[in-house]
Amino acid sequence: MTGYEFIFSGGTVKRLYRHCLFWMVLAVHFIIQNLITGGNVYEALKARSFVDSCINALFFFPIYILSVYTFINVLLPVYFFRRRYTLFFLLVTGLLIFDFAACSISGALYLHFILQIPFNKITLSNNRYNAIVNGLFLPIVILGITGGIKFAKNWYLEQKETERLAREKIFKDLQLLKNQLHPRFLFYSLHTVKKHITLQPLLAANLILQLSDLLSYILYESDREWVLLDKEIEIIRSYVELQKKSSTNKLETEITLAGVTSGKYISPLLLLSFIENAFDEFLKETQEAPSLHLHIAVNDTLLHYQLCCVGFSENQLDATVIKKKFINLEKQMLFIYPGTHQLEIISNEESITLLLKLPLHENFIPGSEKMFTRNEVNEVI
Repeated sequence: MTGYEFIFSGGTVKRLYRHCLFWMVLAVHFIIQNLITGGNVYEALKARSFVDSCINALFFFPIYILSVYTFINVLLPVYFFRRRYTLFFLLVTGLLIFDFAACSISGALYLHFILQIPFNKITLSNNRYNAIVNGLFLPIVILGITGGIKFAKNWYLEQKETERLAREKIFKDLQLLKNQLHPRFLFYSLHTVKKHITLQPLLAANLILQLSDLLSYILYESDREWVLLDKEIEIIRSYVELQKKSSTNKLETEITLAGVTSGKYISPLLLLSFIENAFDEFLKETQEAPSLHLHIAVNDTLLHYQLCCVGFSENQLDATVIKKKFINLEKQMLFIYPGTHQLEIISNEESITLLLKLPLHENFIPGSEKMFTRNEVNEVI
């Protein structure tokens, strides 16, 4: 059983273990503390024995247990967590008054049955330690500790739930990207294949293989959290080649690489989606000679990604407007590469340029989510 399971598990046995451990620790502290408390009517003049201290604890711990579970199982979830603060503070006050009264009575019973002091001789003076310390101070401390534990656990679990929901949303966004290939691209790709079947059968066969590999990667391999950078680049080449052959205008493309790309891992579909969005949002059929220039450079574990679209749009677009077209990708990068990526967009009358920097991972063990990154973007730039 791990520490996390012991603390956060909702199983009956594990909950019983941790609750028993809490009360055992608290009881030991209470007993040790009361070893120095007097065993007569004049407190602290005579040390108690260990047995006397244990007997003393038996008179008060049932009250503490009742108070704690009332506090954490009723007052906190029913009133405080539902923001019914007035009722919460009134009931907590009532609970402390109950503790004070109950411990006063238990203290009197302890003095009567254990120390053989008649009830008519038990006064607030000789019972004040039990009433004030055991009945007021200790309940406040114990409720504060247990309430703090409850708050800390709830906060941690809420954070975990938030992370889970965020991951789930990112996963759904990535699933959506699989189906985001524009219908125009698929239509013209299939139309291009059909055209070349009779004119250039060998080229048509290659186009079919490229289209098959691309769709297979998008539908299946992109389910993984990380993929090889070389595989992503290979798919980008296939996608650009299909887009080039499917385009009705004379699209020129250039893809250049620099640095060592092997053995590096990246989040799937991220680089490809920037290109797909560029084609989808900015490339117009009326443009006569558009061109796409992609430069990928790897500096140790840092990726420099430069995508330049020349002559895609008829009008100059503001960089802010362009960035909104990539808002979903930006959100995904914020989640996958929090604080470790940089995205810059430059726009002028002739071109739209995207500059992306993000860390690469290496030494990845298949089936494990653990990555080892030697440096972050801000350390290199």
